[in-house]
Amino acid sequence: MLPYPDLHCLSDDLAAALVRLVRLINQLRVRRPDLDRMALSLETELDLRAAQLLIDHLDDVGDDFHLMLSPWNGRQLLESPGFRPPA
Repeated sequence: MLPYPDLHCLSDDLAAALVRLVRLINQLRVRRPDLDRMALSLETELDLRAAQLLIDHLDDVGDDFHLMLSPWNGRQLLESPGFRPPA
């Protein structure tokens, strides 16, 4: 399990976003113990900052999990006029 980083110096919103990401990784590891990387599409600057802090935290604790930030915003694709979700 990935330990939670020190949240004392972060704003409440940023701390909450970081906690959500740590919880997500820990839950994924329970379900898929062999999972060692995840691609993530982020929609807000707050989530992007939290993900960057999480990447630093993974390095600090020596965890071999790799968080890969997607270069595109998934919401833009889903809300585009020509997009049709799979049936």
